[in-house]
Amino acid sequence: MENSKYANWLPRLAASIIDILILAVPISLASIPLNNLILSDLVLSDNYNLIKTAINLLKLTICIVYFTILLPKNGETPGYKFLGLKIIKEDGRYLTAGEAALRALIHGIPVMILVDSVMILVTEKRQGAHDMAVGSICVKEDEKESRAKWIVGLSCGIICLLIPYLLYLFIKWFIFRLP
Repeated sequence: MENSKYANWLPRLAASIIDILILAVPISLASIPLNNLILSDLVLSDNYNLIKTAINLLKLTICIVYFTILLPKNGETPGYKFLGLKIIKEDGRYLTAGEAALRALIHGIPVMILVDSVMILVTEKRQGAHDMAVGSICVKEDEKESRAKWIVGLSCGIICLLIPYLLYLFIKWFIFRLP
């Protein structure tokens, strides 16, 4: 595959930011019960670190599930679709669920975000460690196909950002209205 087909660092970063915004709502909603435990008088100082660890594991699990469900279907998440990018194997196949989960787990390690960013800038196929571990690449779609999907991607991006946010606002309003 020619080098110009591999996606650069900046579009990948932008796609990740869109996905992070989408994930923020379910992560926040799932974390509410654990955060309420921290704020209550029931939690002793000994349990504080345990609950914070549980919250972090919950966040990581939600991210892994998100990528494990979406990437094997068509190589795209809403963020990647919006920017005309795909995550595929080097031979053109989509990732399996196991490969997508491993890729997300590696990328979920905090220090790997920095390592991956540098690797994407310097490797020939613009792969991070999470890509290399499963043999995936991030490619740009053809210009013609990408332009045609731009409107659909924009619509999906707006919907994916608005619906969870509105749901979050409704649930937040509903919880605070309870006696």
